[in-house]
Amino acid sequence: MKKFSKAVFTMMIIFGAAYMLMASGCKGSNSDSGTQLTAPAAPNGDVQDDASQLEPLKPDQVRECTDNEFVQLVSWRNAVDKANGLVDAAKGKQQPQAVDASLTAIRTCDSRFSYHKEQPCKKTKKTIVSTQVKVYDAYTINRDCQKVEGYLTKFNLRPDKTSSNPAPVPVEPGAPQPTPNPFEPTPTNPQPLPVEPGAPQPAPDVPNQGTLSACSQDEFSRLSEWSASLDRANKSIAKLGSQSDWKYDDAAISNSALAAKSCETIIKYHASRPCEKNIKQDDGSVIKRQYTEETVRNRCQTTRTYFYEYVQNQSTLIFPNADLYVDLSHFQQQRFEAQSFVTLGSCVAENRTDAAIDYSSRKALVTETRGFEQKMIVLITAEGLKIDCYGLDVDGAFSKRQVVKLLQTEGTDLRLEYRLK
Repeated sequence: MKKFSKAVFTMMIIFGAAYMLMASGCKGSNSDSGTQLTAPAAPNGDVQDDASQLEPLKPDQVRECTDNEFVQLVSWRNAVDKANGLVDAAKGKQQPQAVDASLTAIRTCDSRFSYHKEQPCKKTKKTIVSTQVKVYDAYTINRDCQKVEGYLTKFNLRPDKTSSNPAPVPVEPGAPQPTPNPFEPTPTNPQPLPVEPGAPQPAPDVPNQGTLSACSQDEFSRLSEWSASLDRANKSIAKLGSQSDWKYDDAAISNSALAAKSCETIIKYHASRPCEKNIKQDDGSVIKRQYTEETVRNRCQTTRTYFYEYVQNQSTLIFPNADLYVDLSHFQQQRFEAQSFVTLGSCVAENRTDAAIDYSSRKALVTETRGFEQKMIVLITAEGLKIDCYGLDVDGAFSKRQVVKLLQTEGTDLRLEYRLK
């Protein structure tokens, strides 16, 4: 009886194994019959959290990315690159800029992971000499987001993942590639200056002309402090000569730093709350002085310009109150074809978008700068052009003027300029 049971049991195992092989063979034939392949779905449709379960897909398993999908992938890539640069610069410490950039990047990572887990795609890039194919699937997204993921997890700042499957943000076909900029500091909103009880309250958006409300006592006190700080800065700068003779000076940069900070607050405040004050002169006469966005901005012009030209930075040349532009008009190459590489002196310009970018009649707004810790500078323009310049001999803090001069010593006349907001 025991022998018979053992034989029956053995036969059952053999037939069971044969049945499973046949079943798997049938599934394989269906897969080869031309049915479109998609990424394997996670259990219960949830976001796959276990990275060990992810496997890379082959190019022949996925379709070509649409233009709209690739726009979103460019945004994701830029956000991750920015965050990675700041995380490296933080050297394991919790730094506000690195945290902000990482939070922005990880949210983009979660969105792209959820989307491309279900809808993987590839981007085929053809050149004269080769064809490159890049697959965007859950494995790739997860792998490239590991640095920011680890950084946020280390400080218990990793936001909750979402199991939703968001569609890509609609973007008009052919529109310039969006370039997120978490790298740029977020300007703090100055608190409204306290106004003494009973003082007239000017309405927002009062035109900067005609009769304005009288400045309150507290407003004028703040304006007096700002004016004194501005005068000290302007005197320090005036000692350096004309703007073409400017150079870094400890007193000038110290005074202009305080005055410029005060200028930014006063400009923003009086943009919506302009006022005027009758001021008695030494000879007994009285003049009416108006404090509007325009008049304050004009008085701050010299100090703000000097400050942004020479202020010492650690990781970026981007500021919330001054736009950075790069002038490429003196280079032979000013038009950059889609998905192309071009040399600019000792720099390399890469157009990573699917549309040509032409700067022959305009200067390029720079939305991100990084790479200084690796003795290089990376510039990314609003349209998506990426300019890499290697061998930048920076050591510690640096200014915009210093970066331009160092590039010139390497034979690259990359002209950068600030436009005050």
